[in-house]
Amino acid sequence: MLRNRFFINLVLLVIILLLGGKLYSTVSRTDDIPIQPAEKKDEEVKVDIKPVDRAINDSNVHLIAKLDLFRPSRTPFVGEKKDETVKETAPGNPPKLFGTVLLNNRQTAILQDPDTKKTAMYHVNDTVAGFTVSEIMEEKVVLLRGAETVEIKLREDKGVAAPQRVAPRRVDRGSGAQPQTQVKKPEDQSQPTPRERRRRPVRRRSAPTR
Repeated sequence: MLRNRFFINLVLLVIILLLGGKLYSTVSRTDDIPIQPAEKKDEEVKVDIKPVDRAINDSNVHLIAKLDLFRPSRTPFVGEKKDETVKETAPGNPPKLFGTVLLNNRQTAILQDPDTKKTAMYHVNDTVAGFTVSEIMEEKVVLLRGAETVEIKLREDKGVAAPQRVAPRRVDRGSGAQPQTQVKKPEDQSQPTPRERRRRPVRRRSAPTR
């Protein structure tokens, strides 16, 4: 019985010592609190401000007085008008015509710009060298510039006389003979005249007598 009590008391003593040591460590522990650094004060920056000379310009004063900006019957300011002379440009040369193409309802003209020397194909209502193509025909082209009408002919621009159309010669294919060219002889040479056929007298035979 005594041994049991002694053992119980010993266990309780050990428990008390453990709890007491733990309590002591809890009370005596110090918390590490971070110390915040002291805030730096803003340094004052000194700026030297130099005074600006704001003298009144006399020209501005005279301009305000001249325009009379504060008059009750003021109107919008209109600047001085400068005399502008309009230079009339001399009319340029018409383009050159190098050919025409008429295909069904589509008409095309080959023209050369006198300024750029560029040759291109143009149609009706196209513009070239300030002119507008009005009409394209087989031998000429009609150009318009304002109230001016200019006709450009194909043969005049090329400087070549228009060739005369010659009807083609008919060749008899069945005979297979080649056409012979006729050579004209000079007029001074006498040409022989065809011989006239001589008529022989017709002899009449008399009937025999019985």
